[in-house]
Amino acid sequence: MRSVNRQKGYIAYTLNILGIKVFSGWCQLIARHGEDWVEIGVRRMLPLDLSEATESDSSDPVVLTIMQYHSACPHDGLMDVVQGKKNFSEALGAH
Repeated sequence: MRSVNRQKGYIAYTLNILGIKVFSGWCQLIARHGEDWVEIGVRRMLPLDLSEATESDSSDPVVLTIMQYHSACPHDGLMDVVQGKKNFSEALGAH
């Protein structure tokens, strides 16, 4: 599920228990904690190079979550945003 928080300046792309929160210039893995989503791990600077990444061979939890999300929701634009192919401001204002 894609959800935008314009006030805090991020887009959250969430699956069942994991997701990715994308800000302008960086992203971070998030996990469900009760009714909330909490940031976990380190921030990753954008854009990410995912040109050779595949869901089946990635050991990076951020990349794996991005690939899984993209498989489930290919039209939500996560791949384009984290790879810098779509401007973050445009993505934040979309939908």
